Amino acid sequence: MKSIHTLSIIGLVAFCASPQAMAGINDDPPSVAVSYADLDITRTAGAQKLYQRITGAAKRVCDRGDSRSLDVLRLQQQCMTKAVSDAVRDVDSPLLTAMHGNSKSWTAKR
Repeated sequence: MKSIHTLSIIGLVAFCASPQAMAGINDDPPSVAVSYADLDITRTAGAQKLYQRITGAAKRVCDRGDSRSLDVLRLQQQCMTKAVSDAVRDVDSPLLTAMHGNSKSWTAKR
């Protein structure tokens, strides 16, 4: 369905490192549905809004709480990077893909 984009695997990396996953309590990675039915993603403003929604959803799903562990923080960052990249790829919008590419270039320069 084009109007709903489900980020279904985005929590997998951080989820695998969670104590619940290691204990086998919950075998389903967390996911969030991101709707963009109200957006015209062929226009810059719509694509930007969708990108914000995708990154916000990735943050919510990949966040493992206030961790001081560098390993957990690294896993969270990997989870977010993969989640956003997968979602952008799945939407298959040239404008959204270009925005994501520019975002990665900016992050690499930091």
